[in-house]
Amino acid sequence: MGRGFAVVADEVRKLSERTGQATQEIAVMIQEIQVSSDQSHSCMEEAVNRVKSGLNLAEQGGDAIARIRQGAVGVDGVVNDISHALKEQGQASQDIAQHVERIAQSASTNAEAAVSTSQAIDSMHRLADNLRTLVSSFRV
Repeated sequence: MGRGFAVVADEVRKLSERTGQATQEIAVMIQEIQVSSDQSHSCMEEAVNRVKSGLNLAEQGGDAIARIRQGAVGVDGVVNDISHALKEQGQASQDIAQHVERIAQSASTNAEAAVSTSQAIDSMHRLADNLRTLVSSFRV
């Protein structure tokens, strides 16, 4: 009986040692799982932060695009105003050119009239000279 008890006690001791080793291995595995879980948690937090940052950047990009669009609409309006002003200036330039041409024609007509008037005055001077000569021959 004593011998059987010793064998059972030895087996219980071995079982106890194996249980202790298994418990230590399980504790190490649990610790590794916790470390791995903590690392996964950190990676997930970093991914969430990056997604939030990406969303903020996307919103900023959308705002920038909206401002660019507003600026483009404003530029389009200014370009249309300039185009309209250029058309008006072109029409005014044509009107001025027509008036200058009329003035030039009037000046040409006036020059011709001045030449005719000058010739008529010369002719009248000759006639007046002839008339003086003829009248001087009469004595009263």
